Amino acid sequence: MGCRLAMTGHSTIVIVSVYLPSPKPLLRSNLRALLGLGDAVILFGDFNCKNLSWGCAVMDENGEKLDRLQDRLEFEIVAPSTATYFTHNDTYRTSTLDIALTKGVALNLNSIEPLHRLLSDHRPVLLKMGPPDGGRPVSTVKITDWKRVSTAFEKIDTPPLNSIPDDISTIEQIDHAISALTSHVRTVVEKCEREVPASSDRRKFPPDILELSRAKNAALRRASTYPTPEYRSRARALQRKRGIPIPPLKKPDGTTALDDAEVAEYIADSIETQCSHVSPPHDIAHINSIEEEVLQKTSLEPKEGLTPVSLSEVQLLVKSLKTRKAPGLDGVSNKAIKCFSQPLLSLLVAILNACLQNSYFPSVWKEAEVIGIHKPGKPRDLPASYRPISLLSGLTKLFERVFKTRLSNHLFGKSLIIDEQFGFRPAHSCPQQVLRLVEHVMEGFKTKQKTVAVFFDVAKAFDRVWHAGLVYKLYSLEVPDRLIFIVENFLSNRYFTFRYERTHSTRRLIRAGVPQGSALSPLLYSAYTNDIPRPASGVQLALFADDTALFFRSRTRRSIFRHLPKAIDELGQWFRK
Repeated sequence: MGCRLAMTGHSTIVIVSVYLPSPKPLLRSNLRALLGLGDAVILFGDFNCKNLSWGCAVMDENGEKLDRLQDRLEFEIVAPSTATYFTHNDTYRTSTLDIALTKGVALNLNSIEPLHRLLSDHRPVLLKMGPPDGGRPVSTVKITDWKRVSTAFEKIDTPPLNSIPDDISTIEQIDHAISALTSHVRTVVEKCEREVPASSDRRKFPPDILELSRAKNAALRRASTYPTPEYRSRARALQRKRGIPIPPLKKPDGTTALDDAEVAEYIADSIETQCSHVSPPHDIAHINSIEEEVLQKTSLEPKEGLTPVSLSEVQLLVKSLKTRKAPGLDGVSNKAIKCFSQPLLSLLVAILNACLQNSYFPSVWKEAEVIGIHKPGKPRDLPASYRPISLLSGLTKLFERVFKTRLSNHLFGKSLIIDEQFGFRPAHSCPQQVLRLVEHVMEGFKTKQKTVAVFFDVAKAFDRVWHAGLVYKLYSLEVPDRLIFIVENFLSNRYFTFRYERTHSTRRLIRAGVPQGSALSPLLYSAYTNDIPRPASGVQLALFADDTALFFRSRTRRSIFRHLPKAIDELGQWFRK
């Protein structure tokens, strides 16, 4: 089907809707006939032509032919940057099949993008074209003069900073000081921004694409250092992978989440569910007993003080911040924090010391914006297949690192973390834990002993941490009570919103787990699992964060089958409880 469109200031444009059934070959004669319908032609539709050049994971004969004919028939291929075809069969990959061919069209391409509409395996595609040069608006980007920002930060006797009391002592004063500091930073940065024409050869990628790019680069480095088949396969998969939007999601009731708002809410539902306790609970009496004891202990006034935060400590932490990290909901970037003058850093030190003194973790620093990154090999139409990535405030991360230093000094300084745990510990690593197991097996070979190992994977390990259980275990490790109070405050009343495209979900409460993306979480998880049963009778335990292994060697299978199952049962009971 086609139509002619008469335009002012442009020759008549012929627009043709195209569909090429997948078994049929693409014919040059058909293309030549359609492109010859006028001086300016747009062929738009499902060409069923796959080519890497316009975002398909594989190339087929029709796609290769269409690419070759561009120069011979003098047309241009205009394709969306994300996939348009989402098959209902999870074994097949998504593709960009719905594209446009243009010939003799002098209009400027503004955008071409798939729309999240219709109960179909193909998404509709919207092509926007503007006036020829002269009438087209110039796209711009904002750039920041960071030298001007640094100079402006020298002046702190300005609103709203001059409303902050000299001696910050109460929780209300902490919240006010954080609000005033955040407002001042954002105002200064905005005043030092200017708009410039966007360069045609630069693209501003969304956070999920940047995350994908970082994962690809890390996989390539790993494959280069350790060229195992697994690492090489992972690197190749990420090299082929492009920024593909989330397809319509299947709901348990058989319906489908289609538009952006519905997708955002559905994935937020999934994250909220996984960051909650196991239902039904394993032992209600045990849970109630622990929670009552924790409530009683945390209701008391803290006795022990903490080492105050120094200016030099904060300066060192600010220096280590990575400038390419995305800001949280407060909009304060790490680049802006690195521009802080000494008076601003001194104000930040006063806020952090007041937080330690009041055993307080500010509520505004417990809000996260979450985006989803698809887990390789998982079905794209299920919400659980997307790994949540939390965008947290840079100021939050500074306080977390200050707090982590004091908690680490207690746990590692007193050697409280068990020797079997090799995750997130100084002078320990995953390869060292692997080497420990390999050497155990090799020693057995020398004496003709067999080794059997059983590996456990804890589902949603970090997301299911029981808050009261963690606080209880910190008391068991004799952690200073003021540190425990801050941990309890850090974990309680945390909220997130999930962002998809330009849409946010409703605000959700996190009821369990240690926060994803937090510098504190690995250390807290190690403390939470520190009382894992250490089997007797020669059965060995190996841990790397939540990855767990039991292994045992003996000359006879009878001995192995007597001791190892007993250790497995004991471990299973501990996990459930």
